[in-house]
Amino acid sequence: MRQFVDHVCAAIEAVPDKSNVYAGGGDQASVLAGMRQFGLENAEHVVDAISLAPAPIYATRDSRFVHFPSQINAYRAEAMRAWDRWSHEQ
Repeated sequence: MRQFVDHVCAAIEAVPDKSNVYAGGGDQASVLAGMRQFGLENAEHVVDAISLAPAPIYATRDSRFVHFPSQINAYRAEAMRAWDRWSHEQ
């Protein structure tokens, strides 16, 4: 599972256009592509991206995924950029 999570994180971080929430197909596209590549796309393993990610109030610097529900796109994109910067700080 660790390899799967690392793969999905690398795919998300490699998206060149992060100007809006759904640029590059959105994080869900990377999760689904990773599930297909790792053979996890079946009834035993299928979960939605929200189940993999805590909301910001429950997330920590070590959280690999954070979900930003119910926010307008511009605000969500800014929140995601702020969390990304924060996660890379030492």
